[in-house]
Amino acid sequence: MNTACHAYLKSSARPVLAVFALLLLVGLSSGPAAGAATPDAWSSYSGWQVTSFKVEGAPADMAGDLQRGLALTGQWRLLRGRERPSFSVGTLAEDLARIRLFLAVRGYPAARVVPTAEPNPEARQLALLITIEPGAVVRIGEINYAGWPESVALPDTSESRILRVGDVFTDEAVAASVAAVRGGLRNAGYARVAISHEIRPLGPARVAIDLAINAGDFFVIDEVVVSGCSDDLVGLAQRVINIKPGTEFSAARLADAALDLRVTQLFRQVELATEPISPGHLRLNATLLDGRMRTWDASIGTWADNPWKVRSSWTHRNLFGRGRGFNARGAFATHEANLGVGVFWLGWLSPRARTRVGLDAIKRSEDAFDSEEFRMEVLQSYRPRQRDILNVGTAVSENRIEEKLPGSNDIPEAQGRLWEFWLDRKWDRTNDPIYPARGGFFKVAATFAEPWVLSVVPYVSLQLDAAGYLDLPAGSIFSGRIRAGAAQPIDAGTEVLATRRFYAGGYNSHRGYGRHGLGPRDDAGDARGGQAVGLLSGEIRLPMIWILEGGLFVDGGNVWRRIEEVNPADFPVAVGATVGLHSPLGPIRVGYAVNVAGLVPGEPRELWHFGIGYPW
Repeated sequence: MNTACHAYLKSSARPVLAVFALLLLVGLSSGPAAGAATPDAWSSYSGWQVTSFKVEGAPADMAGDLQRGLALTGQWRLLRGRERPSFSVGTLAEDLARIRLFLAVRGYPAARVVPTAEPNPEARQLALLITIEPGAVVRIGEINYAGWPESVALPDTSESRILRVGDVFTDEAVAASVAAVRGGLRNAGYARVAISHEIRPLGPARVAIDLAINAGDFFVIDEVVVSGCSDDLVGLAQRVINIKPGTEFSAARLADAALDLRVTQLFRQVELATEPISPGHLRLNATLLDGRMRTWDASIGTWADNPWKVRSSWTHRNLFGRGRGFNARGAFATHEANLGVGVFWLGWLSPRARTRVGLDAIKRSEDAFDSEEFRMEVLQSYRPRQRDILNVGTAVSENRIEEKLPGSNDIPEAQGRLWEFWLDRKWDRTNDPIYPARGGFFKVAATFAEPWVLSVVPYVSLQLDAAGYLDLPAGSIFSGRIRAGAAQPIDAGTEVLATRRFYAGGYNSHRGYGRHGLGPRDDAGDARGGQAVGLLSGEIRLPMIWILEGGLFVDGGNVWRRIEEVNPADFPVAVGATVGLHSPLGPIRVGYAVNVAGLVPGEPRELWHFGIGYPW
């Protein structure tokens, strides 16, 4: 039972609980279950310790939430485990009332709830069993929309929030459906819509829902007025809002405009409100307050394939006025350091676009090579929807790569300048970027280094990443990930530069191996990277006590020197377990993995790993 439901049961439902409690105190022993106590016996248990409290017979999709919301279940205490409460007749009656109310508002108003006691008089302890007989579920037999505008199609019943005939009747489902219907009309231009509804019985376990709709006038937005922010940002704000005079009113459009303004990070307050200026015509007032223009950020985690990485940046978001800013950033990791500066501006090609021109210096120290890269890039970022992102860019870089084992011929002798063009697109439907439990993401990244003008070692590469998250019963979460990538040199007789190859092994890729522990090796046995990669992982995350969680996982994958050498049979697999601590930085996790198939010679069979954040 979620927090909102707890609050409902403990506050607004208190009169209902009192009525239920009186009825239940009179009829606690009315059920037919064996072992049910008499009213006098229930009173004699007062003060006894409740050693166990189980609820059986509830509909499968409600059982876990139902029991967690009851007083006699007890509470988990740090280091002490579950703390068992003392029994009282009043507490039992209130818990039974909660169960009946919980079931009633979810479509089971005729449910029977029977408590059974297993006492231990010598120890003054009591085991409780609550047996539920849900009874017939109430379903919707009819839905009527009185006053629906003729110019708008009726609600699409394929949308999950819209009720259909035959759905289970619950207060929450009706409220959600009414809100969705109201939102649909507000998105169709009816800014002042009002809806009321009534429930009408149709017979045993069937009801009708009658909606009375007053849509009001159809509205368009004729003016957009921006106030409260600095003068140089007014024009940018109007461009980001992107609502032209004569635009049909839409609540969703206004919500998107407010989000777009917040994402610029230029404003600490965004308020959008409409006011009528004539019948069917609105003025949109955008009241904004400037945000902090100078910010410093720092973070630590296990990004990419580094065991740890510290990142920091300083930004002035409006140094040059009209949304044009400056950024300096740096990152330091076990095998990498980079520094960069850049200027950026908003809303050039699109109201949701950000353009950056930057200079970066990147230094890497791998087991097989050292590298230095100096690059100038132009990056155009576009945010189509919420956390979705599209990046298009080009960069000219000077690359210097030095082998640590001279004469191995594993690092191409032809190195130097690259002129690269890239595109990456990410569709993100996860419910939370730090602790995802539902949804998923898909990302495609493509890079092309041209062979005609500047590039010494031209190549083309493509990488696909996808992950999905499924909310399971009892708070468990299943997550799965797949990665596939390939890179190909354009000139015959060359290889992709070592800094542009694929690597695998480590916390973020394959936890059965250390960093870069998979794939081809050079003559000294060090990772040299490959031109193809494939990874497949699955994990079940399990809630534990307090802010701890556990996990069981399977990781598989490999890196191959060339695309034509890819062999699905050459696929090392590891299984393992993790324990994590929830923190503001994200989950802090430690785990143990055992390689069970395709063990790479010279690599350990068992491995501990540590990471900040989820691997995907």
